[in-house]
Amino acid sequence: MGDHDASAHWTLTVGEPGLGRRVRASEPAEDVLSDLSLDQMLREIEADQQQQLTIARPTSNISRWDHAFCRGICSLRRENSGSASMNSGASADGVRVPLPGKGRATVVEPPPATGPGNWVGAPSAALDSTGAVVLAYRVRVADGRGITNKIARSTDGERFTTLATIDRQHVHAVSLERPALVRTPEDVWRLYVSCALPGKDWRIDLLEADDPTALGGAQPETLVFDMPNVAVKDPVIRRTESGWEAWICCHPLDEPGEEDRMRTVHMTSDDGRSWRDLDIALEGRSGHWDERGTRVTSVMSSGWATYDGRASKEENFSEKTGIARPDERRGRFIAVGDGPVSDARYLEILELPDGRFRLYYEAPLADGSHELRTEIVSPDHG
Repeated sequence: MGDHDASAHWTLTVGEPGLGRRVRASEPAEDVLSDLSLDQMLREIEADQQQQLTIARPTSNISRWDHAFCRGICSLRRENSGSASMNSGASADGVRVPLPGKGRATVVEPPPATGPGNWVGAPSAALDSTGAVVLAYRVRVADGRGITNKIARSTDGERFTTLATIDRQHVHAVSLERPALVRTPEDVWRLYVSCALPGKDWRIDLLEADDPTALGGAQPETLVFDMPNVAVKDPVIRRTESGWEAWICCHPLDEPGEEDRMRTVHMTSDDGRSWRDLDIALEGRSGHWDERGTRVTSVMSSGWATYDGRASKEENFSEKTGIARPDERRGRFIAVGDGPVSDARYLEILELPDGRFRLYYEAPLADGSHELRTEIVSPDHG
């Protein structure tokens, strides 16, 4: 449990009447909030709309409880905590989001050639059973679009050895974009692959193997998300204590020539294959830098997220990173700030066991190419 922190006062806000009865079966809270038993909390909440309880617990325990127990039913807010400037990598309510530029950047892989359209990036990372980093990412060339997804492993998070390569021909795709790599509690590896179809449409295929080296030969399974006339790609997928969650970038295809518009939806699943409970997670804000579209790129255990955004069609492929805080509804976010916090795109935040953060992201270069970079960021963000 850690030492009790008397200064960490949090307010629990219940969104609507009767929620206590509905969340009772989610997870016993006694082992997380020892000062407040589950039964006691439910009695105190009763059925009052927007009733608040103030509790004092260490931040790490609150974070776990917020995700395992509340899930969009209630929200937690820290009282009397100052907020740092966005440039320091911090956001409102004292929650810090690690950002590129706070650590020493290292190039994981340079672009395949100079000039626009030659990109390496769109990373997704997970730790294997030994604590090594397994990284999935996309390689794109100007005259061939996204040609491969690579799977690589590193013991230091910087120097990688390629384990497998998924060519676009293997999944019968015109192009490939950002994959999502997931290691399940059963130590099974999954790769969700973004596959372009002729025209402007996209789909997501699933590859599964007992070892990441075998993902290159796994048979693709096309997933169905029940979103007609919408291209789906660039997923962020998490296995949670209650099942699976996905944040999927969606491009509406209803207006020819306007297919670059994007927003992110949230869905849940029991098995990571059949998805339901579609809801808008994050969309552009009129008159803001992210008006044209938003694409969630990483979701932290704190509930905060990073996303790619842009203001116009002309900025397609030149998205920048923004920060979003969790909404009261599960899987939804609210954008924070009046501008981007980094010129990088596809920011992946890998939370390490020692409390530090390993960042992977796609960085633009002066000649129009993009390289894959990484850096390590401490909990106080340097």
